[in-house]
Amino acid sequence: MIDISQVFPCFQPIVAVSDGMIYAYEVLGRYEDNGALKSLGGFFYDPDIKSETKLLYDRAVRRAALSYFRMKDIDSRLFININPSWILAHLGDKGSLPSLLYMQGIGVKMDRIVIEITEEEFTQDISLLREFIDIYHSYGCKVAIDDFNFDNFDRLLHLTPDYVKIDMALMKKSMESRQLFRMIRHISEFSREEGVSVIFEGVETSEELRHAIFAGGCMIQGFFFSQAESDFQDKTKFSAMMRENLAEANRISFDKASRHMESEAAYNIQFEWAMKEYPYERNGGLDEYIFVILPRIPEECIRIYVCGENGNQLSSNFDRLPSGGFSQTHEFNGKT
Repeated sequence: MIDISQVFPCFQPIVAVSDGMIYAYEVLGRYEDNGALKSLGGFFYDPDIKSETKLLYDRAVRRAALSYFRMKDIDSRLFININPSWILAHLGDKGSLPSLLYMQGIGVKMDRIVIEITEEEFTQDISLLREFIDIYHSYGCKVAIDDFNFDNFDRLLHLTPDYVKIDMALMKKSMESRQLFRMIRHISEFSREEGVSVIFEGVETSEELRHAIFAGGCMIQGFFFSQAESDFQDKTKFSAMMRENLAEANRISFDKASRHMESEAAYNIQFEWAMKEYPYERNGGLDEYIFVILPRIPEECIRIYVCGENGNQLSSNFDRLPSGGFSQTHEFNGKT
């Protein structure tokens, strides 16, 4: 087993999208093996190692990180991971949470500390977790929920975190699914409206970075910027890189908007032509009118229907088929 004297903290930057500055650092446990830094992740997930032993090693890394953060006194924030199941050991003595006591003892600024919790690992009543979150908040600490996904979306308001970290596997899947992407963007928008900052972690490529920006991420973390290092990196290190990618993201957005406007103009020309040549009042109604203009609809249009001023649908749906042509469905007629 790894000698506890050989473990130490490293710090992975969390970069703000707005200006590319390093907003915070997450503490990650490391040890040295033949001159190479290796993660303690395998150690903490090893089922053959007792929880008590894991707690000792985790606490050693955490306290070393907090002490170093206090000594450097940098103007940033520090994310420290705490297994929520370990907190239960102090259920009856909430005023003596070890991390809080240690931070008080060394004089670290509490408002710069973010307690990061993987909520799915907590198997007890969620209201107990809320109690501990309230305690950390009462001392000035912030709280982040890690590996956030749709399954625990309903708990966002109940736990009132300050940050949510979007599950990276979910984000990668959304790059292949427009529906999933829209759902993630909805989570981001909802979170920001509730005062919760959204962090996308595990970003490894510029494409993933731009995808996270489009999805509404406030901050980005991952190997694209940096692995965890033994010291705090300069806050401005990634500013130029972020500016370049923001500029590219804006260019892509502008191109999409331009294509949308061009398509809209093309649609309007076709509709104006059809309305002059085939006024639907004289040709049996809206569905028949749509039938007339379908051959002239641009290929990128996959569905067409007509709504009234109040939003009620007045016509059937006409959906483009993969084999060509359109199918007609009546079930949405009259619905809002």
